[in-house]
Amino acid sequence: MLDEITEPNACLNSGEDFDETVEKLTRDIHEVACTCSPPSSSRHRPTPQKDMFAWSDEINNALLRNKATAAYLQELERNQPDHNIWQATKYLKRPTVRKVPILGWGLWCRFREDKAEEFVTHLANSFTPFSTYSAEYANATLSFLEGPHQMALPIDRVNPEEVKLEINRRKTTKSPGYDGIDAVTIECLPPRVIQLLSNIFNRIFDL
Repeated sequence: MLDEITEPNACLNSGEDFDETVEKLTRDIHEVACTCSPPSSSRHRPTPQKDMFAWSDEINNALLRNKATAAYLQELERNQPDHNIWQATKYLKRPTVRKVPILGWGLWCRFREDKAEEFVTHLANSFTPFSTYSAEYANATLSFLEGPHQMALPIDRVNPEEVKLEINRRKTTKSPGYDGIDAVTIECLPPRVIQLLSNIFNRIFDL
């Protein structure tokens, strides 16, 4: 199905063409994967039943916490310093202590703006350039990187076999990326999609 709706020789002459082609390919892969995949088991379980299971787990966790607290209180002895009920249970709801930074003149940061400025100052003082850094060295490095390389050989063209080889090297257990496509789905791509991917890579090298 994906092989029929994919055009391997798509027009790739600008950045907009690349974006449209990649977005269309990603959308087509998701649609075909949803169409060809069997329904998930969660569809057979109604929502009220799932809510009931969630509430049951919460109740069980609360009962376990209450049971552990009761067992802890029963084991206390009279001669212990924390025999008082308030001393014994104060650890149950211990407040979270916030670490508020201190300004340069010794005052606490009360507002978010002060905290942000103090954090910026901390980063600026922590990540400083090397002592050997100089403006002349930076300009020389920049001019070298931006200059033409007459002796540099052109990048070899990417063929579909290389793309397929790199796909097969991927771990099937790796989680999907930003596009939401996992390794198992990529391994099932038809030849026309592999050809389109190789054309995209080659056009990137040309532009």
